[in-house]
Amino acid sequence: MLLKFLTIVSAVGVCMLVVAVARTRGQDVECSSEVSALCPEGPQPVPTYLADPEDCTSYCECDGTTAFHFTCDPGLLYNDVIHVCDWPDNVDCGTRPTASSIEE
Repeated sequence: MLLKFLTIVSAVGVCMLVVAVARTRGQDVECSSEVSALCPEGPQPVPTYLADPEDCTSYCECDGTTAFHFTCDPGLLYNDVIHVCDWPDNVDCGTRPTASSIEE
């Protein structure tokens, strides 16, 4: 039982570390005003993530009514269905362009 608890605590700690690291990449760069206009007003219980219409390797996270730009790790694309950076085979970018560094 103790081992199971420690495994769960370790997994949660790693997830929190990944989220903390991900939030430090690009948070000072604002997304376009068109994207920020899609952010909900007022405090939200969970973050709002929006696809970057100009780049499938990027996304925007709303902070109030302003969206900030983030970039997925190399080799990943932003999955607008499940709101995470994901493997290219799992993502339909639609009309959003992909960076040439992503091998298809």
